[in-house]
Amino acid sequence: MGDTQLKNDMTYWPFKVAQGDSGPAIDISGKYYPPEEIASYLLKQIVQDASTYLRTPIKKVVITVPAYFTDGQRAATLDAGELAGLEVLEILNEPTAAAIAYKLERFHEESRNVLIFDMGGGTFDVAVINTDSTSIEVLSVDGDTHLGGEDFDKALMHFCLKRFQEQHKVNPLVGNNLGTKTDKDVTKQRLRRLQTKCENAKVQLSFAPETTISVDSFYNGIDLLITIAREEFEKLIESLFNKAIDIVDRVLKDAEISKRDIHDIVLIGGSTRIPRVRELIIEFFDGKALNHTISPDEAVAYGSAVKAAILNGDQSKKMYNFKHIRDVIPRSLGIRTWMFDQEGQFTVIIPKSSKIPAEAMQEFRTKLDNQSAVEIKIFQGEERMADDNEYLGEFILSEIPPAPAGQEVIEVCMRVNNMGILHVTAVCKSTNGSETLIVSENKGRLSAETKKRIAGNKKITKTNKENSDMPTLPHQQSQKKGGILRRLTTFKKTPK
Repeated sequence: MGDTQLKNDMTYWPFKVAQGDSGPAIDISGKYYPPEEIASYLLKQIVQDASTYLRTPIKKVVITVPAYFTDGQRAATLDAGELAGLEVLEILNEPTAAAIAYKLERFHEESRNVLIFDMGGGTFDVAVINTDSTSIEVLSVDGDTHLGGEDFDKALMHFCLKRFQEQHKVNPLVGNNLGTKTDKDVTKQRLRRLQTKCENAKVQLSFAPETTISVDSFYNGIDLLITIAREEFEKLIESLFNKAIDIVDRVLKDAEISKRDIHDIVLIGGSTRIPRVRELIIEFFDGKALNHTISPDEAVAYGSAVKAAILNGDQSKKMYNFKHIRDVIPRSLGIRTWMFDQEGQFTVIIPKSSKIPAEAMQEFRTKLDNQSAVEIKIFQGEERMADDNEYLGEFILSEIPPAPAGQEVIEVCMRVNNMGILHVTAVCKSTNGSETLIVSENKGRLSAETKKRIAGNKKITKTNKENSDMPTLPHQQSQKKGGILRRLTTFKKTPK
């Protein structure tokens, strides 16, 4: 709840977020629901609609997520699927799903480098992918989990609120954070109405030079009536457009591919219909035409359905004849260490863009004389200092034999499975004593007890049982003496 981005988002949401037992929760009529539970209801409804249409029950699913989702967000998605009573075959990155849909349109072509530009309602992903006649290989991914259509809506909402306040000398957000529950509810409803109008206006501005945003009796009987031109709208969100293009430039550098070497540019997501988005992409690629062979709205669903079919039967494997579909890790994974006389360094164990599944190991030495325990703090990101990256979890390896500083060697192994879930193991080599953490159970993840409460008497899946045995440690243990490792050397294991 202390996250700055979350607090900013909450200002414009038409519902209330409160602190629940396992982290932020949605307040519905005084009852708190974790986001995973809300998502599970949506998944249930989607599966029910599909089952009705297909006239057959559905139990197995492939769920897509933005490529730049963190480890914890992927684990939360897996939780939601399991709470919905589904067997989740795979958590699939959305650009990879779109690449599958693209490949089905040109199955027999030779090697091509494709850039997937995926800008949807709330997130933005870019992936550089190489395809040949029988395979899809992701070379690099990048993105932003807070860049998409909702951010454009929010910019329009802020514009309208500011203009309304200037016109009528009143603040329509009064009651959002203060006042009675009724005042807060009325303000949330007011924002919901405005958000709907702004979303519609955004769509209209993709086809019309200007539009009018109108909300009857918006505040104390006063109507909101504001006209905005497309150029004015584009100026409001120009910084977001530029941010997206910067990410495109970055992903090409990570893939070590020039703009000239990209054969096709595939647009995915409703926000790619905004004319200025398309203009900037064409300008960046020096006038190269965009590929429109697949639907920006359906490509991810189409590709994930094909992936589910491949995972679910030999007949589909023969039909689609993919030798492999290989994804990559979006951000580097590592731990906090002491190195070069400086505490808090981020030591990468699995680098960004490593192929999934991935496994790598590094060895470290203890820093202090007679150090009996080490703290393994796990992060995800590209910054040099650990605390500037995304914190994923931590655990303690104890019962290290007394020895001079630097004598005991600790081996830290990281493994990312096909679901994109991270497993971390630390071993003291002199005793073979070890501790393991499946990161999906840390940093506010739903506990096994919470899952059981939500699921009622439903059978807990094997994955949940495994995760419930993993240690989760109080954050205050981060100050325990001797919780620093000194980097020793690096060994890489080649993924199978």
